[in-house]
Amino acid sequence: TAGPEGVECTPRTIRLQLRRRPIRVERMEIRALDTYDTAQVAAWHSVLHDGYTSGRPPVWWSGLEAETHRFAHPAPYRERHVLVGVEHGEVVSATDVVLPLRENQHTASVELAVRPDARGAGHGRALAGAVRRLLADRGRTLVEAEVYAMPGEPFEESRSGRFALAQGLRPGNVETRYLLDLRAHTAPPAPAVADDTEVVGWIGSTPPAYV
Repeated sequence: TAGPEGVECTPRTIRLQLRRRPIRVERMEIRALDTYDTAQVAAWHSVLHDGYTSGRPPVWWSGLEAETHRFAHPAPYRERHVLVGVEHGEVVSATDVVLPLRENQHTASVELAVRPDARGAGHGRALAGAVRRLLADRGRTLVEAEVYAMPGEPFEESRSGRFALAQGLRPGNVETRYLLDLRAHTAPPAPAVADDTEVVGWIGSTPPAYV
């Protein structure tokens, strides 16, 4: 979940050693996202977007069109699990779980958010419990996630920090970002590219030929 607003925001990467815990879901139903249901995908994306960006200065977030494309063309090097928490027919919490399949196969990357107007009712805890069971079943023991806090705000006192600590997570890395407003300007023309230029890409470690 997202932290309070501020000009400077501090995301912290946190890691979790997983242990099995009982899952209690009361009013909210947790289900796998139907990636063919455009309305449900839009609702899932909206909850994650609002959960991570609400109350913060302008921040980049992947657009709905990009996520729709990723669902239609899944990457072969990762396994993706997308869950939503539904209450009274509306998506109130959402998560995106990515499991590497080629390297670091004991790890997982997790994004989890609750709709801002639905916080404080246990939706995040219930969804985190479902994620914990999913990862334990797949043998993932190390989780990476991000939370946000105001500069100078103790981690354990921030909303996101309290939630993370309650789930057994601990701070692993601190990154401070500084934002500066820039005057509008016209970008210079792109330099000419030689005809023999080749664009290459790869997944994983850099090939020796390019080191």
